[in-house]
Amino acid sequence: MDAMKRNPDDTTMEMRPGQIERLRDAAGARLICHRGIVWITQEGLLRDDFLSAGMSIKLVTSGLTLIDSIGHAGARLSIESNRSDAEMEKGDESAAAYARSRCH
Repeated sequence: MDAMKRNPDDTTMEMRPGQIERLRDAAGARLICHRGIVWITQEGLLRDDFLSAGMSIKLVTSGLTLIDSIGHAGARLSIESNRSDAEMEKGDESAAAYARSRCH
């Protein structure tokens, strides 16, 4: 499994066709699909989700989430942190760094 390309200034990720990525402990985070199609499997859920450009989903499990880029074009995703503004003020990391830290 290859690492997603990450823009250091935000949480945008580029995935190649067929690339599979893992997120852990990301309950509450929102995945937004900007390009392509992704297949999302969240540990403990009996359903899978598919996102295409313009769609988003809020992750509901804190276990493992698999993201699979399907089709021939790859995909571009972003992750919005589930941390509140108050929590961000208390922490010493940015929302982008927090979201990137959840990608494994």
